[in-house]
Amino acid sequence: MAFHQRVAGAQLVHFLKVEPQDEGTLPSDAVWRRFLCHALLSTLPAEAIVEVEDRLTEIYDDFMPQGRPQSGGQVSAPRLFLAQQGQHHPRPGIEIED
Repeated sequence: MAFHQRVAGAQLVHFLKVEPQDEGTLPSDAVWRRFLCHALLSTLPAEAIVEVEDRLTEIYDDFMPQGRPQSGGQVSAPRLFLAQQGQHHPRPGIEIED
């Protein structure tokens, strides 16, 4: 499941890949809630983003007093990755049969 949003100077892409669980088992509610939060955030006006950041930072500080996720992983500072565009390879047309 994926959606994207254009903002000034960027395109944000939210992508959820559901990994196989035991047969017949759906992803947890927590997975869907996290994805919903991404969707809600993307619909807010730009003026609301600073307030959302402040509130989420407060919540993060309340739940993560040491600044580390509960899973034991580490949170790293945001980094900028620049990519160079490579060669363009045209894709073959797709034929759809009825």
